[in-house]
Formats: sequence, structure tokens, C-alpha cells
Amino acid sequence: MGAPINVYIRLCRHEAGDKALRYITAVYRTIFRSGALFARYGGEEFVIGLPAASIREAGEVAEQLRTALEEKPFDTAGELVPITASFGAAQYAGAHDTLESLLRDADTALYESKRNGRNAVSLHPVAMS
Repeated sequence: MGAPINVYIRLCRHEAGDKALRYITAVYRTIFRSGALFARYGGEEFVIGLPAASIREAGEVAEQLRTALEEKPFDTAGELVPITASFGAAQYAGAHDTLESLLRDADTALYESKRNGRNAVSLHPVAMS
């Protein structure tokens, strides 16, 4: 099992953590289609915006990134470290939704992934109905 990215960043020198974040960005670029938004949200958290994607498509893309990170170990000072990541996906539900509520729903799904053992993708249940 790999190291969750947040644990790796906290345990390693700042420089190594920054290198890991650049690595994640490089892996992201091999997967995501044009028009997708990828931004660091804070610390070791990222937000991925997929305009016009369904919640299931978002989950599939998150799973592709999760798998790619796990299967392509990060090289730090000659040591290969598999990186694991947990994802939560939510879908914009219409005019009553706000960016804040969308991020809250994604965060709820993320914590479901963490409760279920980490290194997983969870979809927000409201978006599934």
C-alpha cells in the first residue's frame, strides 16, 4: 500500500512535498481532457472541475487518476513511493446550488472514502438520485 499524499507531504521535507505535488500535476495532465479545471484547494487538497460531466463520469475520471497515482510510483531520492489518494465527487444540482454547497458535498463524499479505508473514490449520494 502506498503513502497517502497528505502523510507524505507532512513527513517529508518541504522540497520533497512540493516535488510530490508537481508529480501529481504531471499525472493529472496525462488523464484529464481539455476544459477540466485542476486546482490546489489548500494543503494537500485539490479540486477538479469537469464541466458537463455526469457524477458517474466524474467518478470514473477520479478512479483513473487514483489508479494512475498508485501504479506510477513517485521517485524521491531514488526511492519509489506509491502515492495513494482519496476522492469525493459531487455534482452541481441546479440554481439552488452554490460553489460552497458543491464543495461541501464533495467533502462529504471524500470523508466517506476515508472512512472506508482511504485510497478510494466516493460519489455524493444526493447526486446519485
